Amino acid sequence: MNSSHIKRNRSFSYSPRCSAEFEHLPSIGFSECAVIDDPKINLPGTAPIERLPTEILQKVLGYLAVEIPPTEYTPRNVDIVSCLLTSRTISAAALNVLYNHITVPHSKIFSKFMNQLRRFPELGLLVRRLDLSHFTSVGMGRTQRDNAEIQNLTNKTLFECLQLIPAVQEVLFQQNIDTDIDIMVLKQLFTSLPNLRALDLCASSTQSFTRAFTGAMDNLRAVPSLMLNIRRLGLHECSTLPGEDINVLLSRMPHLTHLDLHHTRVTATGLQSIPQTARLTHLNLGRCTALSGVDVVNFLENHPAAKTLVYLNLASDPSRSRLLRPQDTDRLLEILPRTLRSLSLNGAKISPTQLTRLIPFTKHLEELAIAHAEVSMRDVLQFFVPASSLSNSVTSDAMDEDWVPSTLHYIDLTSVAAVTQPSIFANSPVLLSSLSGPLEVIEVGEKVITDLGKAKVASRKYGWVVKELGRRGWYVREAKPEEKDLARGARDWKMGSNWWGMRKFPVAQSEVGGLYGHYMFKK
Repeated sequence: MNSSHIKRNRSFSYSPRCSAEFEHLPSIGFSECAVIDDPKINLPGTAPIERLPTEILQKVLGYLAVEIPPTEYTPRNVDIVSCLLTSRTISAAALNVLYNHITVPHSKIFSKFMNQLRRFPELGLLVRRLDLSHFTSVGMGRTQRDNAEIQNLTNKTLFECLQLIPAVQEVLFQQNIDTDIDIMVLKQLFTSLPNLRALDLCASSTQSFTRAFTGAMDNLRAVPSLMLNIRRLGLHECSTLPGEDINVLLSRMPHLTHLDLHHTRVTATGLQSIPQTARLTHLNLGRCTALSGVDVVNFLENHPAAKTLVYLNLASDPSRSRLLRPQDTDRLLEILPRTLRSLSLNGAKISPTQLTRLIPFTKHLEELAIAHAEVSMRDVLQFFVPASSLSNSVTSDAMDEDWVPSTLHYIDLTSVAAVTQPSIFANSPVLLSSLSGPLEVIEVGEKVITDLGKAKVASRKYGWVVKELGRRGWYVREAKPEEKDLARGARDWKMGSNWWGMRKFPVAQSEVGGLYGHYMFKK
């Protein structure tokens, strides 16, 4: 900067420690201040980005925030923290972004966060999400006893934390901290956070947690008129919670939209106790062994809350118990709403006749799971081409004029006996070609995915690749060059997930990771 553009003003002074905006100026005495006289240079607080409305500025800075913690224990959110040192306007917006969504991967971060809240309680008013879905003590060389002695994250500090963030709207917990979720923590969640809209307690199932949950429900029973504002509830794999306690909680949620009860003891009474004003869009009743197919179908048919479903998971493990009998599936296919985009009937006894009745659903569904179905490959191909057109020479020209193409992007054919590596390749003119579009993911069992993995040359010829994660395997259509950088699986109803076939849905709009990612796509 040319020194002619700086005039000396001795009427006031400034401290460079308080104003990082002036660090680029030449060194001057504390008795004089630099005033910029060049019209091409913006005065502090007048830069174009600083004149943006606060909401837009926070949205822009939000792209610098990192939700998923990096591997190991390296620093994160370095970029957004740097914005705190630019100007007062940008610093205020950056502070809101930094504290809006708090993600805690381990106890050291939690301790630092708590220390800041204790020193500056006003920061707690900025917190809208407390995310402990990534929390773990693995890799820190500490036992559970060590963590208790360190007193970073305990039932007491967790309760204190919830007291210091009274405006929080989303709380994401999980099994790695369930021993610290005591009755005081649950009471705070259910009775003292009026703005709470989303709560996830994924896989929390220890005896201490179950006792605490029962105690919290007893507290709700004592106040019959108390209703909760929670809209999105996740109890995925909370398998030890008593059904009667779940019933109490559900009866207090008149605004419910997302309900994940996968592998819980929920009963038919609990489903019917959901207030009539609820409007469910996401419902997961997979592996709920206390429910019968009749219970589920009656709820879906008669309860007002079940008329606008977008995601429905009714999966079961037929080796243990089958939720839907053939007659239940028949009734179900008569009442399912056209709003559905994802449907899992894994484990249901699906025959060729019932599969034919599923064809109309493939005109609006994007995900369909029919693992263990007792059907042939020819039956499956009817989802993608008319039955009259099925032959070895089928082409797009042979399609019926009134044929409505499938909208399926994902299909789960795990443990369908007719689906093997040879049968997939034998039907490649349909299943692996553009005729099956927009299909891009086929989920199959371990043996089939292993056989497909060995046939890399053939897979490459058809434009498909094998992908595996945890216990699951997928045959995936390779993206076109123009789609390489696109999240093809992103949908609003997935709330941040970009993959197909999630078995647990998020209750908050965020990137998927941590233990939640494990239950969504690995298990």
